Amino acid sequence: MYIFRFLKKNINDFFNSIDTITTKLLILVLCSITIPLMVVANFTTDIIYQSITDNARGRLEIYKKIFDKKYSDEMKDFEDSIENKINSYKKTNNLITVSASKRFINYLFKED
Repeated sequence: MYIFRFLKKNINDFFNSIDTITTKLLILVLCSITIPLMVVANFTTDIIYQSITDNARGRLEIYKKIFDKKYSDEMKDFEDSIENKINSYKKTNNLITVSASKRFINYLFKED
């Protein structure tokens, strides 16, 4: 009986010591490796996110400037085209309206 108690006590002590050593090693690994890696990963992710955001914002501003420049150039070309068409219409239509109005006045006041 004494031998069984001795074996049981030694086996339980062995498993308790393994559990204690395992727990201590896990805590050591957690504190010395895992937590610093998580902190570094968190800061690295923030830095990468900030870099991507700044880069995207810079590109967006460049594209906005390019779009505004192209838009203003197109509007200027459109405005010049409209002005040219209006001026050419005024030149040609003025001749037509003068002759048409003379004919219309003659038609109104002709004596039958």
